[in-house]
Amino acid sequence: MKAKAMITMLVSVAMILAAPLVALGKGKPENPGSGSGGAGDAAGALYGDLYVIERDGNGVPVTRTLSYPELD
Repeated sequence: MKAKAMITMLVSVAMILAAPLVALGKGKPENPGSGSGGAGDAAGALYGDLYVIERDGNGVPVTRTLSYPELD
């Protein structure tokens, strides 16, 4: 049982240490502005992670009702 736990721990550590190397291997595109939707791709990469969905204990998204009386 100890051997299995040790192997699992070593594999986990190896994956953690290898993650930055995998990320560095992706590289940058040669012409980021070329192709279809070059500007849209850049904007999506910049702002794509700003959305956070709040969920309750069952995993259902929590919705809120917003009203703007000054705009009516």
